[in-house]
Amino acid sequence: MYGDPIIAIATPVGKGAIGIVRVSGMNLEPWVRQWCGRSLLPRQAHLVRIKNQGEVVDEVLALYFPHPASYTGEDVLEIHGHGGPLVLKKIIEIGFSVAQRQNAEGHELLPNLRMARPGEFTERAFLNEKMDLLQAEAVSEMIDANTELALRCARRTMDGVYSKHIQSLLDLLVDLRVWVESSIDFPEEEIERLYEPELLAKFAQLKNKLADILRQTQTGALIKEGVRMVIAGQPNVGKSSLINALVGQEVAIVSAIPGTTRDALHEVINLEGIQLHITDTAGLRTHSDDPIETIGMRKTRERIGLADIIVWVRDLTRLNDQEYGQLDAELKASFPVNIPILEVWNKIDVVPAPGLGTLHISAQNHLGLEAFKRQLLSMVGFAGTPQEGMFLAQTRHLVALQKVENHLVIGKQHFGHKNLELVAEELRLAQNQLSEITGEFNSDQLLGEIFSRFCIGK
Repeated sequence: MYGDPIIAIATPVGKGAIGIVRVSGMNLEPWVRQWCGRSLLPRQAHLVRIKNQGEVVDEVLALYFPHPASYTGEDVLEIHGHGGPLVLKKIIEIGFSVAQRQNAEGHELLPNLRMARPGEFTERAFLNEKMDLLQAEAVSEMIDANTELALRCARRTMDGVYSKHIQSLLDLLVDLRVWVESSIDFPEEEIERLYEPELLAKFAQLKNKLADILRQTQTGALIKEGVRMVIAGQPNVGKSSLINALVGQEVAIVSAIPGTTRDALHEVINLEGIQLHITDTAGLRTHSDDPIETIGMRKTRERIGLADIIVWVRDLTRLNDQEYGQLDAELKASFPVNIPILEVWNKIDVVPAPGLGTLHISAQNHLGLEAFKRQLLSMVGFAGTPQEGMFLAQTRHLVALQKVENHLVIGKQHFGHKNLELVAEELRLAQNQLSEITGEFNSDQLLGEIFSRFCIGK
């Protein structure tokens, strides 16, 4: 249960030069003294011999962090020993054995010591208000970061950059709620009245701030999640050549025979710090007598339905082929309307590009790829945003902010009809959505804001 002291190996499974055993709980000092054979000064490394029945098991460095100045907000002990799995297992066994020893009062030194659950140390840091939920999530994101940009953004989120943005939005929302709810609950008080221009100005300020944070959150989610891109088109338009050009090596078979690509091919590349999950698919046409190709086309449509963006490759050598153009239009019109489509004309190495106002490339000769990449990033919401101040975000943050936006729109409509009670309710629901992001704000804090501004009880 929560509150029990916990212990776990904090380094990856397997052999290594150093392994770390971490412990968190309250009143660890008597147990630490027995386990390490000496008292430990706070936040200083001590050379300690861990013994089992007088025999030295390992010579380690021990660091003790008394609460509240620790990662979890509880007493924390870290044992840095040799990184063999058997050594670390033995150290933990000795820790459990020492925990069962009795003190002078006849009680166990550290009752209820147990193995930690996944993520429990960081969970306790959050519950003990050492960090908010955004910062706690960023701990995992730092570990899982696959690009340098994702790592830097995760670090900024841990430092509270994103939390400050959300808090600034929350401050504006609370200010608006204070005035609306005060006018409802305390109309007899001599307080400044709500005038429509003033409240509309507050709504506008809140809306602008939310729009700014939404844009940054979309970029942050993009950095974390990456982009699922599906390359699609009719047979022999150069889809496989394009994925080869993007990856930088021949990962797909290129052939003039229609239907060469039968199954989806997946590759991942790093594009300006964004992970691009590329799927090369079988060429699409209305019908094929080849059952294997038919299965491939069905899988292509399945992949398209899961994409963040579709790259629709067209063959410039068939520009004036009416049948080809008509089928192209029919196929493209059958795609989900909510998925953006980047149309690109291929084979400018064979036919000079006309002035069509669209992208022109040669996947074979790697011509026009830089313009293609820039357009691709722009369409998914990453248009060279300055890296300073960027942070990492998750889809759940984006969904919550979109719900906040919806509540503000509805609240403003209610205000236009003079329904302040309904305005207040929409603002409360908007605040709840922000609370889901950080896990910090509650109604008691709102009440404190009201009492600090007005002499309610005079």
